[in-house]
Amino acid sequence: MLPTAELTPEETAVISGRPQELETSAAGDALPAGAVVGGYLLDEVRLAGGFGVVHRAWPLEGGAAVALKVLRRELSLLPAMLRRFQQEAEVLARLRHPAIVEIRGVGAVDDGRPYIAMEWLEGRSLAAELRARGAFSPGEAVALIEEIGGALAAAHAIGVVHRDVKAQNVMVRGGLFDSAPGGGGAGGVKLVDFGIAKLLQPPDGARGGKSSSLILGTPLTMAPEQILGSAVDARTDIYAVGLLAYQLVTAELPFQGANAVETEEMHLRAPPPLPSERAPVSAAFDAVVRRCLAKEPAGRYASVPELLAALREAVSAPGVGAPRVVAPCVGAPARAGVDERARRGPSTALLVEAGLAAQDDAGDEELADVERLLQAARAALSRIGATLVVESADALLATLPAPYEGAPERALGWVLGLWAELGARAGASPGVHPRLALHAATPEALRRWAPGPTGAGVFVTDAFAEGLAGKAAAATRPAAGGALRRVSP
Repeated sequence: MLPTAELTPEETAVISGRPQELETSAAGDALPAGAVVGGYLLDEVRLAGGFGVVHRAWPLEGGAAVALKVLRRELSLLPAMLRRFQQEAEVLARLRHPAIVEIRGVGAVDDGRPYIAMEWLEGRSLAAELRARGAFSPGEAVALIEEIGGALAAAHAIGVVHRDVKAQNVMVRGGLFDSAPGGGGAGGVKLVDFGIAKLLQPPDGARGGKSSSLILGTPLTMAPEQILGSAVDARTDIYAVGLLAYQLVTAELPFQGANAVETEEMHLRAPPPLPSERAPVSAAFDAVVRRCLAKEPAGRYASVPELLAALREAVSAPGVGAPRVVAPCVGAPARAGVDERARRGPSTALLVEAGLAAQDDAGDEELADVERLLQAARAALSRIGATLVVESADALLATLPAPYEGAPERALGWVLGLWAELGARAGASPGVHPRLALHAATPEALRRWAPGPTGAGVFVTDAFAEGLAGKAAAATRPAAGGALRRVSP
């Protein structure tokens, strides 16, 4: 478990299909260190999530430490939440798999809140691992998904859908790849938190159906049917595995809106981005992720074994998993190794500069507007999934994503629109002007590109102009490959 209490933004609950922020402080829910609960001696809180707090504890009769999870106080007042917590214990008691956390006991604390005692896992969450090391290679990602998939297949075999598969709910143990896939050994992973798992066939006498206060998932990782409150099955978890596969190779999730509602809309309607736009994966890997993320369950893989077979085949494609050097993505950590685009040919690059009319006499107003201009440019680049290559105090250099590579007219049209957007920014200072330049080069050559100074406007290099057709090419072709020529908006 994590060494300190932690509540991440992803732990926002979704109750009755809408986001609900829970109290972030664990102080009112924690039990005092040194207390004895159900034959266990408690340590301080080690993890605070949206639904429960976790203490490390030791059996009074001796033995290995356990993770004692207690339902949060405000949720214990909801009958549906009490049923859900009890169901988690029932689910874990029925599941036996090396990659699923083991249950050791259940009970209640003095104030009536239920607890579950589970095996203590040394390590950290897969989300923390991603933050620390960045993206995984395709082969590493599939090895992890093999273990997680084995756990899910075991759950699905007895009619249990996890419904909250995400990096925060996968615990990494020791040396990550020290054990064979599916082994869940000292160097493997464990799938945890079955708190919102769905029993497809509830035991006799158990209440089925949908409760108005049911917690359905977390906004960043919910399948469309969860958002809509529709029926779920194994394909709901397959959608989540598709999100995780994308995240493992890119170090970010595919759908990230400005708030929970916007993120839900993206899950429901936005086409999923391709992992290959961010990472060196094959078209086959793209196809697997795209099928996992189909909006309708019928469009996804029917079972986890079918999905795992497709992933194995995808990473066996020639050239997949080779060393690479990938520039940092906007809002994502840097990754090491050769950019896949270098093998595909030149990238379409955009330079955004905030020019100063009086370079040597810029005041606070102008300097503040430079930052506003760059912030607006970053936001626009992030919206289309551009990759930030270089950033300075007055400029950004980024490569445009696949939809604009090999489509110079489209790239030019978007950049002309961006130039107009930046020019109309709120609080624009007359002493600050945007300059945008389009270039086409391999990543190595791009890093050596140093365009000469010129005025405000939109410019292209000869290398980029060669890709333009007809009138646009004739109007913008300069004499030298690295020179800039203005394009009339």
